[in-house]
Amino acid sequence: MGSDLTTMRLFSTVCRAALATAAILSVGLGGCASVIPAFDVPYERTGPNTVEPNIDSIIRRIVCELIDTASTRGDLTPLFIAGQDIQVLAELNLAATHEGKVAPTFSFIGQPFTFGTGLSYRQAREQGLVINLNYSLDALRSTRRDPVCDNPADTNLAGNLGIQQMFNKGKTASYLNWSAKGTYGVFGGYVSFTVDTQLLPTGPSFAFNTFEIVGPFLTASNKNVDRLNIAFVRGPKAEGINAIIRGENFISQLKQNQIANSLAIIASSR
Repeated sequence: MGSDLTTMRLFSTVCRAALATAAILSVGLGGCASVIPAFDVPYERTGPNTVEPNIDSIIRRIVCELIDTASTRGDLTPLFIAGQDIQVLAELNLAATHEGKVAPTFSFIGQPFTFGTGLSYRQAREQGLVINLNYSLDALRSTRRDPVCDNPADTNLAGNLGIQQMFNKGKTASYLNWSAKGTYGVFGGYVSFTVDTQLLPTGPSFAFNTFEIVGPFLTASNKNVDRLNIAFVRGPKAEGINAIIRGENFISQLKQNQIANSLAIIASSR
């Protein structure tokens, strides 16, 4: 009976300590709510105490590759672009997620056992930025290529995006009979980069009078997903009515397909 009473007292002490510790640690993680997750792009100072994300290098890279695509020599690509009034729609999507989790474990000093309380506290915050872009590929044919196009990439989406290869493969698709009157072909694709930084379980051990909080008990992660969706559509000068709407619908379909593929991967891993 005495042994049972001692065990109950120990368990009660653990529960109270676990709740108190989880509350304290949750307050610490709660501070993350005021911290905006950083995008995977360069930042520039815009004031004495402010910095802002700078996506100029990404926009510049998109334009540079479109100029290269429109200025291809040695084949009929320029004539095809001009004749079909090719319009380009692009959606730049940047997402950043911060996540933290605490799950303390308790051990009584001088006792040969450890309690895994089962208590944990998790908090995550996601920040997103979406920018829609629209270009005329024919107009870009007469645009001078800026020497900064050859600058080293300062972020993933400022590197080689493969837009020219995407265009060259798509324009030869058998279903794109753009020479026929009234046909409105659309093609395109996407480029996506994921950077996932993990802080493995870490944290100190705290010793009190009768028990200690055994580390490691803290995990954290920072995940960046950068994605560029792009669509090439027949423009209004070539009877491509509602080109913008058709391009937007195509990009929407791309995103739906990505969600479906992600769900399929999750289902197959179970």
